[in-house]
Amino acid sequence: MGRIGRPHGLKGGLHVESHTEPVEGLLKFRRWQLRGARNTVASFELLGGRRQAEQLVVMLKDVTTRDAAVLLVGATIEVRRAEMPQTAGREHYRADLIGMRVWNLEGVDFGVLDHFIDAPAHPVMLIRSTPGAELLERCVPAIAPYLQRVDMQARCLWVDWPADF
Repeated sequence: MGRIGRPHGLKGGLHVESHTEPVEGLLKFRRWQLRGARNTVASFELLGGRRQAEQLVVMLKDVTTRDAAVLLVGATIEVRRAEMPQTAGREHYRADLIGMRVWNLEGVDFGVLDHFIDAPAHPVMLIRSTPGAELLERCVPAIAPYLQRVDMQARCLWVDWPADF
């Protein structure tokens, strides 16, 4: 759902990069699970926040000093699936797409969507080829016009991306 950035001020405030649309959508969730670098998970209650440019500035319960805020920098923000709203139309949660088979429009099997990379311009899908294939990894932008179609039942994605790129 997002990532904790640098501290804001001296009283435990944090800059947050939100992956929700709109950016403020992350503020709807009152309980955040923060996953740290060593895969540690800690639960925090969101006390409040506001948008600042393209990011958020938030306060979390029990994070009351800059030193405490520094310890959270780089953590990813997760929320419980039961708290998330239903998707509509062509909306999908990234977690639902992980593990899907990826094909290009010419019918070339690219492999399986392994994870997303949050690049500066837009998210990128990292696709790993089936073992034994010539190319082991591909990075494809996870935006239109490159991400063309998602079939949740067949667990397949179709991308407009050349096989030799």
